[in-house]
Amino acid sequence: STVMFKTLQQMGKAQSPSAEFMFGVTIFEDILGVAMLGLLSSVAMTHSVDLMGVLGTLGRLGVFLAFTLVAGLLGVPPLIRFVLRFKSKEMLLITVLGICFGMSIFAVKTGFSVALGAFVAGAIVAEARETQRIMFLIEPVRDLFSAIFFVAIGMLIDPAVIFEYAVPILIITLCVIFGKSSACTLGALLAGNSPRTAIQAGLGVSQIGEFSYIIAALGLSLGVTDKFLYPIAVAVSSITIFTSPILLGRSESFVRLFERHTPPPLVTAIMAYGQWVSSLRARTPANAIVYAVLRRSLLQILINVLLGSGIFITATAIATNMSPHEGWWRRMPEWTGGLKTICWFSAIVLAIPLLIAIFRKIQAVGM
Repeated sequence: STVMFKTLQQMGKAQSPSAEFMFGVTIFEDILGVAMLGLLSSVAMTHSVDLMGVLGTLGRLGVFLAFTLVAGLLGVPPLIRFVLRFKSKEMLLITVLGICFGMSIFAVKTGFSVALGAFVAGAIVAEARETQRIMFLIEPVRDLFSAIFFVAIGMLIDPAVIFEYAVPILIITLCVIFGKSSACTLGALLAGNSPRTAIQAGLGVSQIGEFSYIIAALGLSLGVTDKFLYPIAVAVSSITIFTSPILLGRSESFVRLFERHTPPPLVTAIMAYGQWVSSLRARTPANAIVYAVLRRSLLQILINVLLGSGIFITATAIATNMSPHEGWWRRMPEWTGGLKTICWFSAIVLAIPLLIAIFRKIQAVGM
């Protein structure tokens, strides 16, 4: 994503329609990469692909994301504003790093990866109004960890293995470049974009990013992949990241090549299809109001359901982890249920407003 953004900036196309499409694709890829980390961890530990288990993992992931994002958006911006009152750069930096590492620990304790927690922490902090100040402070730390990250990756690469598997690396690289460019171009066309936008977007996202390193390292650490796959993944990612700016810089040539050699009836059909898709998105004022109300109400219902589930999952995790340890709850009579009863009762109290909100929103949707 960083290489692509720098290239588009140098070309003066960072605000073009194709650039917006590319940014959306890369961000969604990162989100899917984070989801894959949690999913692959579950599959690797159970050594089986269970459909219900996969759906359960995705459900838990959705609950985790909704719970942490909503709770973080409610708590983190006020915390940052409070810290800013002290006018201390060091305190602000430590606070932001604490949020990042704290969220990462919380993700690990709930059965997900460190990368997921860090990703969510970044998304939450980005919503603060002081984002530019935070970015200015965090960039040196980010660069330091980036250097450590790539040095650690480089130390795990055996050049002999890369030369030994040069043919698979070349084949996979070509498959990634041509396959991903074609798929993204086709997807952009099906979404109603112009051929120019679709081709530029396809060429711009013809690489696999650093999440491939993390996923490959996860498979290696869990013992579910062979050691030679890691340097292959790193080599393919490095080559495609290097070739992506070159292809993006020559996107105009590919567009002219497409316009010159594509039959005019096909170009006309593609343009007509794009106009048809655009017309489907247009709504009458009355329908637009109804659609906006329904979309907002259904989204709020979904968020409240996920938040309520997150409260009960968190309460269960707290009770399970703390019950075996010594504490004041061990002095409670056994018939009371101890810490589990306290956690469940607290979860019910916290969930009641959400349940009331869900009921009222269902009424609004019915109306």
